[in-house]
Amino acid sequence: MDDSLAERVDALERAVTDGDHDLSALATEAQARDRLDSLETQYEELEARVAELEAATQALRGYVGNVRAVNEEVETQAQRALSKTESLEARLSNRNGSQPPDGGLDESAITRDRTASDGSIGQPSPEQPAGQQRRRDHDGSHSADGDKCCQACGRPHSQQNPEADTREEWSTGEIADNDPLVSEASETTGALERFRQLL
Repeated sequence: MDDSLAERVDALERAVTDGDHDLSALATEAQARDRLDSLETQYEELEARVAELEAATQALRGYVGNVRAVNEEVETQAQRALSKTESLEARLSNRNGSQPPDGGLDESAITRDRTASDGSIGQPSPEQPAGQQRRRDHDGSHSADGDKCCQACGRPHSQQNPEADTREEWSTGEIADNDPLVSEASETTGALERFRQLL
């Protein structure tokens, strides 16, 4: 190294180290720079967290919007169901109010009962000829118990006394046509007559 250069370096060292120069400002500035770097790092982290919170907030807003839409739809359906129920109740009340009193009997049923009690059932209707009505009454006359009535005496067959019929036959000297003995005797006589004709 040249002597002149060495002298210059020594002079520079003395100028830096010797004297009343305050170097605390340099240390404070270094600490400030380190603090600034850490703050920048924290700021970046906070920005990332804020972005995440914004995304979560948007998701919550969408969920709340869906819930509101569902609530509105449910409310609409509930109103429709309520209106249908009210209309059905009104129909039922009107139908119950339209029924006649006394167990729901109408005037036509009461009229039919009165006609039956007056004995006008057996009379011929104006829409049906009298001959057909008499023929029906003659052929299908029944008692109150459902038994056919006798055309001669008017009593049901179940109430007729066979002993009285037998006494009537012996007293009059006539045998009824529906007697089984008479029918068998007539069949036997007819067979004998045919046999004689063959001989």
